[in-house]
Amino acid sequence: MKKLLLILPALCLCGNIFAQSKYNLDFEILENETAKGWASPLGNDNYKISYDTSIRQNGKVSASIESINEEGGFRAISYRIPSHFSGKKIKLTGYVKTENVRDGWAGLWLRLDPKIGFDNMQDKGITGTTDWKKYEIELDDLPNAETIVFGGLISGKGKMWFDNLELTIDGIPIDKAPLRELSSAEKDVEFNNGSNINTLELDDTRLANLDLLGRIWGFLKYYHPNIGTGAVNWDYELFRVLPSYLNAANNSERDAILLSWINKQGDVKPCKPCKALDKDAQMVPDLDWITSSNLSSALEQKLNMIEKNRFQGTHYYVGSGQVGQANFTNEKSYVKIPYSDLGFRLLAVYRYWNMIQYYFPYKNETDQNWNSVLKEMISKTIKAETETDYHLALLEMVVKIDDSHGVFSTPKTWAHFGTKFPPFEIQIIDNKAVVSKFYDSNLAEENDIKIGDVITHVNEVPVSEILKTNNKYIFASNPSVKRRGAFFVLFKGDNSSCNVTVERQGTTTSKKIKKYSYSNFNRQQSKDKWNMLDNNIGYVHMGNLTRGDVTEMMTAFKDTKAIIFDIRNYPQGTLYEIAPYLNTKSVDFVKFTKPDLSYPGAFIWEPSYQAGGGSKEDLYRGQVILLVNETTQSHAEFTAMCLQIAENAITIGSQTSGADGNVSKFNVVGGYSTMITGIGIFYPDGRKTQRIGIVPDIEIRPTIKGIQQGRDEVLDKALEVIDSNLIKD
Repeated sequence: MKKLLLILPALCLCGNIFAQSKYNLDFEILENETAKGWASPLGNDNYKISYDTSIRQNGKVSASIESINEEGGFRAISYRIPSHFSGKKIKLTGYVKTENVRDGWAGLWLRLDPKIGFDNMQDKGITGTTDWKKYEIELDDLPNAETIVFGGLISGKGKMWFDNLELTIDGIPIDKAPLRELSSAEKDVEFNNGSNINTLELDDTRLANLDLLGRIWGFLKYYHPNIGTGAVNWDYELFRVLPSYLNAANNSERDAILLSWINKQGDVKPCKPCKALDKDAQMVPDLDWITSSNLSSALEQKLNMIEKNRFQGTHYYVGSGQVGQANFTNEKSYVKIPYSDLGFRLLAVYRYWNMIQYYFPYKNETDQNWNSVLKEMISKTIKAETETDYHLALLEMVVKIDDSHGVFSTPKTWAHFGTKFPPFEIQIIDNKAVVSKFYDSNLAEENDIKIGDVITHVNEVPVSEILKTNNKYIFASNPSVKRRGAFFVLFKGDNSSCNVTVERQGTTTSKKIKKYSYSNFNRQQSKDKWNMLDNNIGYVHMGNLTRGDVTEMMTAFKDTKAIIFDIRNYPQGTLYEIAPYLNTKSVDFVKFTKPDLSYPGAFIWEPSYQAGGGSKEDLYRGQVILLVNETTQSHAEFTAMCLQIAENAITIGSQTSGADGNVSKFNVVGGYSTMITGIGIFYPDGRKTQRIGIVPDIEIRPTIKGIQQGRDEVLDKALEVIDSNLIKD
C-alpha cells in the first residue's frame, strides 16, 4: 500500500508562525477545545480527535486520535510552517503512546511540500499497546521545499496520543535556524493573494492570442538571460502583461505590447559561450512558431536574437538531475490561491505545456501533436465551471503526454473517481472486467465474488462504455497500461457500494457489492524471493530479490536447466549484480538522451551503458527466461533490457508499460505535483522503448478461461518453452 498522505491535500492547513516558542508543538495553547495552529482535514470521519489533559508526556496537554467504529481508514492532524530556512536536513521528534492499535499503525509524519519528501512511519509504525516513547523522522531535501507539514496519524483501529514535538534543521532548533536569503523573484509579492484576472471571455482571436502568449512566455522563461538568473518573478510578470495584452485591438498593438514587455526584462548581451546546436542532437528545439505566427518583424527579430544569445549557466527555474534529467526548481505551488483565479489557471497551463515543450524527451511521440494542445487546454481550463471540472481538465492535459510516469491526482480527482474500491483486482479482456486476484479474500467472499467472474456492467453501464468515456483520464504510454489503469475509473464515485452485472459459468446475475478503503484490505502478498520449480527450473521473483541475495540465488541455480526471472513487478536494483552471471563480455544494453540545458528543447545522446563482464567459471549456461507484462514499468523495463544480454535469453509475456528512464518531478499550480519521464531510453541500435516498451519474443496474454482455471498462462508458456528446448536465434 502506498504511503497514505502522498495523495492528500496541503490546502486547509494552518500555522504560519515564525518562532518555535510560538509553534504550539506541545498543544499547550487551546482555543475552543482545539490546539492553536493545528488542523485535521486529513483522512476520514471514523475517528475522534481530542486534546487530552489527563494523559500527557509533557506539560498539561497531549493530542489524541481514536477510532470510533470498525470501518477503519486513517486520520491525521497537521501543522504547517513556511520553509524559509537555509539548512538541508529537517528532523521531527516527538513522543507517542498507543492503545490496542491494530489493522494498521500509529506514528508521526513529516512532509516537505510540494511533495518533495515524505515519511509517515509506515515501515516502522507502532502497533498494539505501548507506553510513551520518543520517535524521530528525518528528511534531507529541505532546500527545495516551500512548506513543512507534520503531525501524528493513526491507520486502522485503536487509539494514539502524541506530545512534545520538536523540529530541528541541521541539528539546530527551528527557532534558531538561519533563514536563507531570498531571491529577487521571491521578494516580488505583488500577486501573492491573486492575479486580479477575474474575467476572461474567449473568442477565436483571443484564444489564438493566448496561445501565442503562452509560447512566448515559456520561451522567454527558459531562454532570456535575465529571467534565467531569477532577477524577476516570471509568474507574476505574466499577470502584469495580461490586462493590456487581452485588450489589444489588433495584431500590431498586440506585438507592440509584447515587444515592450520583453524590453523591460533587460538588455540581452552577445553570448560568447553560446554554441551551435549539436549536429547529432536526437531532438532539436521546436521554435518554428516564431516564424510562422505572423509576428511583426521587430518582435520576430527580438525573439531570434534572444535564441542566439540565450541564457547560459545555472538556471533559476531548471537544473540537471541525477542522470541529466531536468530538475525543475523554484516553481511555486500557490496552495492558497483559489481555483477560481483565472490568471493562475492560465499560469498552470502555460507552466505545464512549456515544461513538456522544452524538457520532455518524447514530446514528438504523443498521439496528439503537442503544438495543438496549448490552445485546447487554455479553453478547457478557463471554461471549467467547477473546481472538479478544472482539476479534471488539468488531469486531461497530463494524460495527453502519453507517459505512464505522468501521474497526477488531487483531492477533487480522487473524490470524482472515488477513494473506495471493491476487494479485488481486475484485468480488462475483450472490454470486460475479469476478477483476477483478491485484495482481501474474506471481503470478496462476503460479496460473493469469485476469481474469474466477468463483470460486464457497473451501475448498469457497460464496462466498454465506461472505459471509452474515461480513457482521457487514464495516464498511460500505451493501451496495455490504459487497461491496467481501468480499475480506478471503472468503479468511480466515493460511495460505499455499486451495482455490478456478473457472468459466472454461463449465468448472468446483478448484485450490489461493497467498496472499501485500501486500509480495510488484509492483503496477503508472497515474500518468496526464489524457489526451485519442477524439472530443475529456478524461479526468481524480481520484486522481492535484493542485491544481497544475488550471489546465493545464482549459486543455488548454477546447475539448473533454466532460470525464470519474473519481472512483472518492480525490481530492487539487482540488475548489475545478476548481469555478470549472464555474459562474460561487457555488452552495451542501453543508451540515453538527456536535455541540453544550454539549448532548451534540444536532447543529446549520452554514451551507451554496459553490463556483464563476468568470469567463465560463474557464467550461467542454462536457459534464461524473462517474464513481462503491463506492470513491468520504468526500472523493471530497464532491468529487462539489461538481462537480455544473456545470449540465450527469451522474453515472454505482453507489452510492457513503455515508460523507462529517471523521472522529473515538478509542481502544478494549486499545491499539486506531477512528473514525466525525464531522459530518453533506447536500445544500443537506436530502437525506441517509450510507449513501445520491451517487445516480448513470445507474446502471450492471460485469457478469461485461464484466469477462471487459476492458471498463470505466462509462466505456463515459459515452462513449455523450456521443455521444448527452444533456443533464441
